[in-house]
Amino acid sequence: MAIKIIDAPIINIDTRSCGTPIPFINEIRNIWSGYRICYYRNVDWVDALPFKLADLDDESKWDEVEKKLFALRDAYVDDAVKSVTKQIAFALKYGYVCNSIHIEPGKDLKTVTKEEIAASAKERFDSVIDIIRNRNSVEDKSMVSAAVASIHVTNACKHIAPKLKMGHESPFEHGVITYILQYVSRSFTHQLVRCRLASYSQASQRYISEDPDNLSFVIPRAIREDPESLKDVSDYLELLSPLIKKLKARGIKNEDIRCVYPNAMPTDIQTTMNFRELKHLIDLRMDSHAQDEIRHVSFDLWTVMCNTMPFIWNTED
Repeated sequence: MAIKIIDAPIINIDTRSCGTPIPFINEIRNIWSGYRICYYRNVDWVDALPFKLADLDDESKWDEVEKKLFALRDAYVDDAVKSVTKQIAFALKYGYVCNSIHIEPGKDLKTVTKEEIAASAKERFDSVIDIIRNRNSVEDKSMVSAAVASIHVTNACKHIAPKLKMGHESPFEHGVITYILQYVSRSFTHQLVRCRLASYSQASQRYISEDPDNLSFVIPRAIREDPESLKDVSDYLELLSPLIKKLKARGIKNEDIRCVYPNAMPTDIQTTMNFRELKHLIDLRMDSHAQDEIRHVSFDLWTVMCNTMPFIWNTED
């Protein structure tokens, strides 16, 4: 039997998207509310906005609004350059793909310049400003609402980020993320579920029957890149198929057959955790001493969060 090797997980994230550049509207509202309670008792969500909604219909205030938008854009571009530069350095160090929204898919990371990153971030932000500027002529009014919300949340992120970097992380628990990881190993999930402040739903080997003629395995990169080790592991895993067939023929149930499955068996797991716990996971598992699979997934999660919540996830080294 030919062994099917899986070398990259699939990450699906519930971003509850409302537009570019920031989708986590409700989460940021909750985080900002937490900071208002903990640190800024006289500061409300509205005070985090670069402009009031009524200002958009007052032509005399548009110049002031536009000035604030451009200032926020410049800060956004600066943050993107710093963040993506770190992502590229990490990806090159460990041989990962960097899925930043500011990098053209498939582009050689070694050739990406800060100027290209800045241009991408500026273009992305300017597209939002253009929607707001031309809001009266935009047919889909939901795009206008999304654009305004994106600006407001981006500005809120900018306000919150310095406090997070000072260690005030408890309000960060008000925002949550749900993500699904597919084709990860059970070795990986054993590590993931050690982050206890989270909810997990994982594919069950008790109720899901493995097809002995179509087995797949998640093999660590260190083994995949060593032909001799890969052959030895493949030879070992090929013994599993006939064993499963024998046990099934004898009427052994899945819940008992699973005792022979290796940690290399692929699985899917859905996770919901607050942002503070996610930050804890990323900080721990992106470390150079972490196992490669969970470090890779943590890097991808970090990249997604940098894409969607500027300022906040661009932490210091």
